[in-house]
Amino acid sequence: MNLDTPHTIAIPQVIENGLSSKIIYKGPFTLKSNGRLIELEGTISYLTNPRPEVCFVGKVLNGSLNSLFSAEYLELTTPTDIKGSFNLTSINPSYSRIGSSTEIKGELQYELKMSKQSQYSEINFSLVNFINNYGLAYSFNNRILAGRVELQYKNYLVVIDKVPDSKKIYENLKEQNGFAITHIGQIKRLDGKEFELEEIERFLEKIVWILSFVAGRRVDINHLYTDLEGYNAICYRIPSISSWKNIVNWYPRNSRDSLEKVLYCLLELMEDDYWEKQLPRILSYYFDGFGSSYIDNKIIIIQAGLETLAWAYLVETKEVLSKNKYNALGSAASKMERLLKELKIDFRGDDIPGIQEMKLNSKSGPQFLSTIRNDIVHPERKKTKLNDEQLYFTWRMGIVYFELALLAIGGYEGEYCNMLLNFDYLAKRVQKVPWSESNTTTEKLV
Repeated sequence: MNLDTPHTIAIPQVIENGLSSKIIYKGPFTLKSNGRLIELEGTISYLTNPRPEVCFVGKVLNGSLNSLFSAEYLELTTPTDIKGSFNLTSINPSYSRIGSSTEIKGELQYELKMSKQSQYSEINFSLVNFINNYGLAYSFNNRILAGRVELQYKNYLVVIDKVPDSKKIYENLKEQNGFAITHIGQIKRLDGKEFELEEIERFLEKIVWILSFVAGRRVDINHLYTDLEGYNAICYRIPSISSWKNIVNWYPRNSRDSLEKVLYCLLELMEDDYWEKQLPRILSYYFDGFGSSYIDNKIIIIQAGLETLAWAYLVETKEVLSKNKYNALGSAASKMERLLKELKIDFRGDDIPGIQEMKLNSKSGPQFLSTIRNDIVHPERKKTKLNDEQLYFTWRMGIVYFELALLAIGGYEGEYCNMLLNFDYLAKRVQKVPWSESNTTTEKLV
């Protein structure tokens, strides 16, 4: 083993003992509801199946239950200063000869704070359902593995490792379409100084949104903790994700450095307050474009995302067009064409399946996409219908336009997987982005 190969930060013992299903707390705690306190005795548990959640079960010791029925949420606090907001799930009274008792259950809304510590030299985090990425080398048990991401950005060093037993985890995810911790990340200051959690909260949120763009669906953080080997919990979080799904998109899975490049570029983009706020909203179109069950809905959604990108870039970012001039472009197709033209993305559509059947005057990909979208929303009785293959290509074309547009806006200069190319082997679809200075070809997308 190469002595220079770093050891993994994704330590299996910590994942098994600290990040798996367990009772977090057992003993007395209080619930605050509409200003009134209820005392209970019970447990707070973290569960991984069927999905990550934190819940409590408690027997009422003292307090009126009347306030529970109108409460939007319950503030839970323990004597050890564990705190979190919970939704009430059930109230179960029971009666016996000895007397009566009431059991209350609840589920965590978002975050359960476990620590009063304010300064940290490092913060580690778990990622749920990220992709099976390639990457830099790291070691575990005298084995060399590939799957590390290292990013230096501003004052921080971010390291993300795929878990060592990833093969088994991804096999289970494919079989069960569930949830699993696939990666462990760590963030430190480059100067070694301590920092507060609030200092890096927004930074971590940005990273998670970019990783979601890489995955083609939402991924999220489940735990924050310190003490890499001993595990000292900072908080539990309920990840805002859906179950596992393998998405084939722009990201070249066998690349060693594309992940670092896109992280850096889009983090730079999100330094702009406008993009920090708007990018998550824009990406929601992208995720929904993959998530809908019906191809018709996917086409409608992804065009909406492209139009939003066009406005955000042409009007709000580069100010190429004023609001009035943007609106004067008229059709959605014209707006998408202008966006792609500004970003040096080819949108000719000579070889688009179905373009001859539709008898369009223009051989433009955006016009074809917009025409199909309009026909879906406003179906005509005698209109020529596309077959499933042609509809699939239309949707995929919209996805590729969206991916390339966002990568170009962020200034990404690496490789991407062109899903418009008809190759069975994904690696053959990998190309340099069209606007890259090192890309000397003039090939069309299709």
